[in-house]
Amino acid sequence: MTCEGVQLVVIKKQQKQQQMKLFLVIMCSLLLRTSSFVARSGAHQLRWFSSSTLSASTAIAEVEGSVEVKVTQRKYPIDKQKIISTTLQIKRLLGVPEFQVDVLVCSDNKIREMNDDWRGKSKSTDCLSFPANEFVEPGVFEDDPSLEFEQHLGDIVIAPDYVWRQCKRDELEAKSEQGLDTSSDAGVSKAMASDFTLDGRIDLLLVHSMLHLLGYDHETDEDWKIMTDKEQEIMNALRRS
Repeated sequence: MTCEGVQLVVIKKQQKQQQMKLFLVIMCSLLLRTSSFVARSGAHQLRWFSSSTLSASTAIAEVEGSVEVKVTQRKYPIDKQKIISTTLQIKRLLGVPEFQVDVLVCSDNKIREMNDDWRGKSKSTDCLSFPANEFVEPGVFEDDPSLEFEQHLGDIVIAPDYVWRQCKRDELEAKSEQGLDTSSDAGVSKAMASDFTLDGRIDLLLVHSMLHLLGYDHETDEDWKIMTDKEQEIMNALRRS
């Protein structure tokens, strides 16, 4: 099993302004149909919530602490409280409990559209990640985010339809004669080889995505080792909690 399914976007500094303007356009087309949202100055922060839409809209936004979750797909039941709780735990473990994180759980078609717009790949994926800050190294902010961005880490997008299909493929392969090859895996990708539940996979993707929001990446072998070691550290702590 490889990390190919865990495809996340890290917005680079030289592309950020142009990309975030495009991101606002993409999100507007989705969010204005279901609820109101506020775009912060600099277009680095997106928030969606309108109490008047909670009973009428199929897309329900929930806010608790500094994590906001919006679900716009109806195919799979999503435990929003579990996503909030897990993300809050991860933020505390990463030392950023006061930071806002927004999570969008969307359809396969929507994430395919976003993946095409952002990565030039017209295919669905499990999740995308949009950091709101720059880092001199993983976990070390380049600037003080509390002033300009009101301590907003960024946005995570998850498509449960893709996640579930990958679960079933991996489970079938694990039961086959050759089994899943995890010899080159570590961290979240290795953990996925033994978790074939939708909720479990979403938890793992939240770990991976949150690290991307804090500047972790896997562009080089060294970066991959740093990131997967941190993933394992966070997963171990979550199991103990």
